[in-house]
Amino acid sequence: MWPTRFEAAGQVRGFASYRGQRNFPGWYWAATGGDLVGYESWVELGHLMRLDADPDVVAVASQPFQLSWRYSDRARRTRHTPDYFVRRRDGPGGTAVVLDVRPDDRIEPDDAKKFAATAAACARVGWDFER
Repeated sequence: MWPTRFEAAGQVRGFASYRGQRNFPGWYWAATGGDLVGYESWVELGHLMRLDADPDVVAVASQPFQLSWRYSDRARRTRHTPDYFVRRRDGPGGTAVVLDVRPDDRIEPDDAKKFAATAAACARVGWDFER
C-alpha cells in the first residue's frame, strides 16, 4: 500500500455532526488540488489554509488511510487515522507528509502513543510526520 497515491484517496471515515457539537467540521475548497478537503475543527481548517497557500504542496487529502497495530501487552488492536496526507512538489513523484492536528494541551497518553507509532511507520516508508 505504501506506493499508493493517498492524495487521491477518499476519506476512510466520516465526520460526526450533531447539535451542540463543540468542534466545527466542514469542507474546504483547496485550490492546490482542485477538490474539497474535510476538516473537523477550526485548528484543522487553519492548517488546511496554510497548506493550500504553500507553493511546495501539490495535494492534500483528509484521512485517506487508517493504521492498525497491536501492542504486545494488549489483546485488542489499536487504530489511528491521521488527519492529513500531504504531497509536496519536490523530487520524483513528490515527497509525502502525514499530518496530525492536535494542540499539545489536548494530547492524552494513549494519543501520544498513537502519534509516536504513526511517526515510526512514516519514517519506515520515507515519509515525514508532523503534529
